[in-house]
Amino acid sequence: MSKVTIQKHLEAYEATPEEWKKGHDDAITCFDVQDSIAFGLLILELINETDEQVRTAIYSGKFSDELAAQLTERTENLYHKWLKASYSHLEAIATCQHKGYSIERADELQNAVGQIQKIITPDRDFFSSKRLVEMRDQAVEENVAGKTTEWEGGNK
Repeated sequence: MSKVTIQKHLEAYEATPEEWKKGHDDAITCFDVQDSIAFGLLILELINETDEQVRTAIYSGKFSDELAAQLTERTENLYHKWLKASYSHLEAIATCQHKGYSIERADELQNAVGQIQKIITPDRDFFSSKRLVEMRDQAVEENVAGKTTEWEGGNK
């Protein structure tokens, strides 16, 4: 074997532990991301449960308007904090996937982020689409033209 070939083999052999270490570090980081996603989704479940309990209590009249507003704001703040942390996780997922790693529950986190974005978007922003305005205008026109019926409601 020539001296050049031996030299190239030796260089490759010397670099192998560093490549293993880099690959190992990347894999550990991606496993950590995966574990953190599971933890984040658990936290979201807790926030959702809290939100449901607060809303149920508010709608049943158990809280004053002031307390209801405070609790609603606190819950919304929890969603905002969760969402901010989740954006960082989405970036970490993209980095891991770019390196060839598959991250369990990544799609679940992405879906949850989309849902929470919708939940915390103020109604004035969420319901401002052109199509919704057109539907509202059509409903008003139909009502004015007498093409609708009065809703009797359920409070009898």
